[in-house]
Amino acid sequence: MAYSAIKPVGQLQPGVYWVGDLSYVIEDFFDQGLYGLEGVHKTKDSYQLAIYSKMYGDGIFADSDGNSYAVDVANIGCVPVDAIDEISDLGYIVRFTAPFACRWIEDGGFICFGDLSIKTDPLSDAEYSESLNHQEVPSGGNSFEKTDDLFIRTSGVHIKLDPSELMNLILRNEDEVDTDTQLMMREIASYIELSDLLDYSDSSPQDQRFVIWMFHIVCHSGQEEFTEYFRGYYGTPDNEVHVTHLVEGKTRMELYAFLEKLDWDRIFSICRMHCDVDSVSRIFQSWAGLDYAAERARYTVEAWDRACRWPMVDGKYLPSE
Repeated sequence: MAYSAIKPVGQLQPGVYWVGDLSYVIEDFFDQGLYGLEGVHKTKDSYQLAIYSKMYGDGIFADSDGNSYAVDVANIGCVPVDAIDEISDLGYIVRFTAPFACRWIEDGGFICFGDLSIKTDPLSDAEYSESLNHQEVPSGGNSFEKTDDLFIRTSGVHIKLDPSELMNLILRNEDEVDTDTQLMMREIASYIELSDLLDYSDSSPQDQRFVIWMFHIVCHSGQEEFTEYFRGYYGTPDNEVHVTHLVEGKTRMELYAFLEKLDWDRIFSICRMHCDVDSVSRIFQSWAGLDYAAERARYTVEAWDRACRWPMVDGKYLPSE
């Protein structure tokens, strides 16, 4: 594989990035003068990003993990998630765990961020190879010159983050239940927004404690606590999701008839079927960048005292004060 002297090599630091066509996630992409740039550059807010133009125009291009990227403005870049306006599902959220090289490989039109490689030349016979992940490239910024004998090793540094990863675990066997039960399971599965974990390490202790509690109620609580919480969470007048389900025709049942119909034993067993500690720990660590067991030990969840969390009168939930 030959490095193209036209496109500069650069380096970015460990962190969480969005990879894809940067015009999808940077609203003023053209106003910032990002179109046509190559290599590592700074945004107007001084975030460092990497960007490379593709070999041939727009289209859909696959990476070394087998994922595809839709491109409209002839570029693929790697930008910190803190620097973008909104995460787009036309690219991927990626955690890089070590400093990583950003470069272009001419044979195959490979755009490479660390060990993540995207082939952009459909006319080339070059194929993705593990050898791409074990090359050393010089770290001289926008130059190919060796600097102080320092080289960037590009292997073993990326983890793809899937926002639906926890939801998919919880809903893996949802086809075993009726559609009304699926509605409740999907509410439970969407209770935790994994993207919120990207700011976990910078959050206040109070916010971190609440995140750990959310994981407890979804993934570790006993069946009675789980049922009491999510029945009330869904049923309280402050939560209008059931009204939305009625309007959208997803159910025809009035709220309390809906709640009474549900088989909570079945909901609990299916939601927890694949949420083993190892799987949940891996998801938490990949998103938050911290050890899950250590965080749970740091923010111990007190045992439920069986007190009702959702006030009721005559069998009906009351709104929060």
